[in-house]
Amino acid sequence: MYPSVFRFAATLSISALTLGLSISPVSAASIGASEFESGITKVFVDSNYCGLIDETGKQVITQEYQSVGFIGDGMIPVKKNGKWGFIDKTGKEVIAPQFEDAESFSEGMAAVMIGGKWGFIDRTGKQVVPTQFPSVDSFREGMAAVRGTNGMKGFINKTGAVVIVPQFHFAGEFKEGLARIQVNGSDEMGFIDMTGKLVIPLQSYTAQSFNEGLALVEVNGKGGFINKSGEMVIPPQYQYTGEFHEGLAKVSINGKYGYINYTGAVIIEPQFEAAQDFSNGFAPIKTHGKWAFIDKSGALMIKPQFDDALPFKADLSRVIIKDRVGFINAQWQWVIHPDKINNAIEPCITLAEKKKALQLAEQMAQQKKVIATWRNRLVEGEETNCGPIIQVKGKLVKVAFPVANYGNEHWIRRDQIMPTSYNCRFLDGKYQMPE
Repeated sequence: MYPSVFRFAATLSISALTLGLSISPVSAASIGASEFESGITKVFVDSNYCGLIDETGKQVITQEYQSVGFIGDGMIPVKKNGKWGFIDKTGKEVIAPQFEDAESFSEGMAAVMIGGKWGFIDRTGKQVVPTQFPSVDSFREGMAAVRGTNGMKGFINKTGAVVIVPQFHFAGEFKEGLARIQVNGSDEMGFIDMTGKLVIPLQSYTAQSFNEGLALVEVNGKGGFINKSGEMVIPPQYQYTGEFHEGLAKVSINGKYGYINYTGAVIIEPQFEAAQDFSNGFAPIKTHGKWAFIDKSGALMIKPQFDDALPFKADLSRVIIKDRVGFINAQWQWVIHPDKINNAIEPCITLAEKKKALQLAEQMAQQKKVIATWRNRLVEGEETNCGPIIQVKGKLVKVAFPVANYGNEHWIRRDQIMPTSYNCRFLDGKYQMPE
């Protein structure tokens, strides 16, 4: 029985609770996918990039490119003939490959490299911020962290003007108007505002960006939260803590996961094997070895059945079931069924399975070669799968191995004897070579 918090939503049908029943047999290849971003997702076969899939499950062909980057603002960096450009989510090339390197678009700007230096372009490919920095980060809230010639980090705006002079050893992205910084190589962290003013003094903790008014900090391996005044409003006490999402943050106590609110009150008791953030009113949790979803009261919305699950993004959740990847909505229906993804990327699956078969054949051939060499060098006293060799005679070896009613010594063909990692079996007194 599930704990009392696990009450099924009365409106769900049996078919909704058991999505996995209609899944076809798993392919030998491992299929994976990222979250949807701007209506597109990257699909992988055995961890190797295969292609892009849109929200209908249709594949966007990108085979002409050597490499495909991360999706951002509906644009995807692609590499062809050693240069980087951009395509849109339909696969149309909108910025011709011309850069030494390129990062994803964010807030209408993408970092690109020319002559070993970084700058920014807009969605038309126009260079808005000249390539002049040793390294840059993406724009967030109109500001981008850049590394100056002094090796320190500061911030520029979208015109390229330096708003905060490079002076920090570390500078994170701006979020909710504040950015994390470190100075002088210290382990201490603080927060600055968009003028560069230090508004939360340096403290002996590791901090994450602010989210929903609170920032996760770690002190002596325990997680807690500070507010924008720098006050520790939830003391560090949790083994593992996530950021706040939709008013709740996941925490772990004694290896079990639950959720707290902004005051630190436990809203959903720690009871799960693993947990993810809330999104669209639901959160993935793991119980009895499988993933499911709960609502903010802790009610179980769908039977635990997934091998993995991610929070909702763009109203879709990426789930893995029976080693297959697909996408479901918040009504617990398949939007993109695993079979549809498999059909779209069949060439990649076939190629991966052929590659695995070739690798297996090569391993078997190498194994046979090693065993053949071992057999050619057999001498008295050598240990085998059927005990020590007591005599070697041409194509035969005699081993000491007791077989009921057939004695303790047996002649076995040299080309059939095996190393000790294999089993020894006799049937009616006759040696049976391991398969």
